[in-house]
Amino acid sequence: MSFSVRVLAAALLASSGTFASGVPAQLIYQGRLLKADGSPVNQTLTITFALYETASAGAPLWSEQHSVDPSDGFFDVVLGDSSGGATASSQVSLAAVVDGRQLWLGITAGSDPEMAPRTPLASAPYALLATPAAHAQTHMKGGGDEIASYEAAADRIPMAGLSGTLDSAWVPLLPLAKGGTGTATPRITRNLCVYLAAASAFASPPTIPVSPDLRSCIATRAFASAREAPNVTFSFSTSAGPLFADVAWASGTRVDSDLPNVTVAPGAVVWPVVSTQAAFLGATFCLQVSCEASF
Repeated sequence: MSFSVRVLAAALLASSGTFASGVPAQLIYQGRLLKADGSPVNQTLTITFALYETASAGAPLWSEQHSVDPSDGFFDVVLGDSSGGATASSQVSLAAVVDGRQLWLGITAGSDPEMAPRTPLASAPYALLATPAAHAQTHMKGGGDEIASYEAAADRIPMAGLSGTLDSAWVPLLPLAKGGTGTATPRITRNLCVYLAAASAFASPPTIPVSPDLRSCIATRAFASAREAPNVTFSFSTSAGPLFADVAWASGTRVDSDLPNVTVAPGAVVWPVVSTQAAFLGATFCLQVSCEASF
């Protein structure tokens, strides 16, 4: 039997201490399973979720199976949570895979082939507010643990091996102050996202503080997604005013706009500014920032 899935929401949840304490990141995934004729699935079904580095083909970096019991097709699962009855299909943890690179989520229902196309995950998703609230607190993932690495790389923070020593390849990359001979300054890319369920939330939208540990931040991209196309313009603002000119979103369920490297001050608080032109059914608005990470 052929199935399709409609994504309702996907949010990566991580507290500032989650990665540091070794507890895996968790991805809450909500969707609706439909049959080929469009009718909802109401039978218990095994669904396999997998993360890839490519939009098609390739071997999964991580995978996990869940038994779901949809109601009118609707279901939700917590990926990366073994206590929830999930069956891991890989030896790699979810936290080890979600490290800032672009990833795609593949979904396989029952014995069907994997659904196409795969769902792209925004770079380094780390906190997404699922309901309107006074403030949407976000955190640097695990205090920066997710960009630590045993292998030397200019965009990574060094991590000692089991012997307690660093690989010698780090020496030409680390700055002098860290015992090296180079000047590498790792940068990380983070998405600051909020979900607004109704137009009434525009008056007092959630705010997102940028961690003061992050320096030389620039906003590089603004994007948004919704189940149904809204008709809005949006930007993100700080106490100093809008960060960029309004982005128009009048068609499609997703909009994506590159920004001209807009400076975001350390410790700034940002929030979405949305103007609706018609009925609004809810959408997620994200600002992508690239920052230097201290270590």
